[in-house]
Amino acid sequence: MERLLERNCASAPTGGSELAMASLIGAAHRQMRLRAPAATGYLYAFLDLLNAAATPRIDVSPPDGSRPLALVVINCGITVGGFGSRRVVEAQLASLRALGYRAEAVVVHMPGHLSLRVPDVARSGLDLDGLWEARYASDPRRPLAMGALLRPGDGGMPPPLERLLRVSDRVAVPPLLEARLSARRPDVVIANYVWNLPFARRLSKGAPVIVETHDIQSLRDPEKTGLAQEIVALSSADMVIALNRDEAEIFARYLGREHVCLILPAMAGPPPASSCEETLSPDTPPTALFVGSRNRMNLRGLAWLVSEVWPLVRAAVPTARLVLAGDAVRAAQAEGILAQTAAQVDFAGRIQDLGDAYRRASAVAVPVQEGTGISIKTIEAMTYGKAVVSTSPGLRGFPADPAHPANDDAESFAGRLAVLLSDPVARGQAERLSQRIHAAAFAPAVHRAAWEAVLARLGCPRPQDAGALR
Repeated sequence: MERLLERNCASAPTGGSELAMASLIGAAHRQMRLRAPAATGYLYAFLDLLNAAATPRIDVSPPDGSRPLALVVINCGITVGGFGSRRVVEAQLASLRALGYRAEAVVVHMPGHLSLRVPDVARSGLDLDGLWEARYASDPRRPLAMGALLRPGDGGMPPPLERLLRVSDRVAVPPLLEARLSARRPDVVIANYVWNLPFARRLSKGAPVIVETHDIQSLRDPEKTGLAQEIVALSSADMVIALNRDEAEIFARYLGREHVCLILPAMAGPPPASSCEETLSPDTPPTALFVGSRNRMNLRGLAWLVSEVWPLVRAAVPTARLVLAGDAVRAAQAEGILAQTAAQVDFAGRIQDLGDAYRRASAVAVPVQEGTGISIKTIEAMTYGKAVVSTSPGLRGFPADPAHPANDDAESFAGRLAVLLSDPVARGQAERLSQRIHAAAFAPAVHRAAWEAVLARLGCPRPQDAGALR
């Protein structure tokens, strides 16, 4: 949260006082997140009151009546973050626009992603025709009630689903957007995450509502007791999109196959080289790359990779180097589960050009021990045509054909990584497997065709010439 606050303040044309407030709030959040979850909720409620006093962000291009309108409900963090959920939304928007839709985002402040600024369309980097900021309809006379809703769950985790759904009920439709929708209803509304469904239904004005689940949220709860409530919430959508083959089967069992569709996320990347040797200098040491955002699954997997796997790799390939990229690196170090230094390990953290990091890597390690949804980091590595070493959770929900090997214990993971770092033939075979899996399941054309089929099933408009409309 503190990074998000500081980044938003730094990118907005504001004075030093707002930066100072962001720093103060970030410091308070670090102390309170795990030690006093209830107090953290009240901090969020205080931020909510600050946001309510400001003018919501509206950045919308002139209406174009020739294109059908898709409203896409997203969380504030997606507009500034570099994590997996953003990749899913980017693919969603790209397919909608390619199919001839006008795509406008309604950005919702949700627990854990409150900030002092929502960026405009240009700074968000998202392919949008418009952006509307929506906030909680707070009652300033009852700030403690909102704090109770927003406080984190046990261990500093996000609030339980039941409270998130209640928060969604309290998100106010911006007045200008309400007036716009009264004049012309959207042709489809897409809610990202189940907890945004109540708000998305209010935006729909009778149009079809699709929910892109991202994962089964109740499985994130250590008790895993909220599945029934999640299914009830999902039943209010006209179509439920799963990103994971196994989760699609679970949803279909309870909701019926006619209301569930599997759409694997797409990712477009540079044309991969036919061999890793064409992209690496002869002087480049064999390099393994880890990329991860700040979530507990990545933090635990990263600690396991450095402490248990990497010493075995170095014993087999003494010249090998490991690059650790992404916000997970600093977060794991801050929580004391990752060392500050290790032999032949580059603790890079957040880097500007991930593409360059992938191009310089001989192989990519995906060491996650658990997870829901689908592993975006695995798809991203395959998009670059890289050889991948993964555990079973890193391949969760992937297509069975062509299958990718999984290595779940430290010895087999290290053994496979050592082979790919030292054997060009094995590495080339692994790269070609990644390219085949990406082309068959995660290419933009595959994603676009799946979305076109879903929209047709719901009776949504289909422009005759999407290319001309762009």
